[in-house]
Amino acid sequence: ILISQDLYEGIRLANPSDVKGILELTEPLTRRGLLRRRSGYDIECACSNGEFFVWKRDDSTLGCASLQRFDAVPEKAELGCFVVASSCRGKGHGA
Repeated sequence: ILISQDLYEGIRLANPSDVKGILELTEPLTRRGLLRRRSGYDIECACSNGEFFVWKRDDSTLGCASLQRFDAVPEKAELGCFVVASSCRGKGHGA
């Protein structure tokens, strides 16, 4: 029996150490004009504010999304920067 407290695969709040993986996912789509450009600093701030989530498998970042909450309407939020790694697309992971 293999027992580990480490997350093998799952979605969690991103932290500043995830910035590199998020940029690697988003940059190709940014270059194609499908996502707005976010600097590493912008993403790091969003991670620190609890506004970014990542889908990780082992040490690989397979997906990300930002969740902007509205102060005036706390029960509503906007989903943005929703990206799934090209190797995982078309398999129902982003549905």
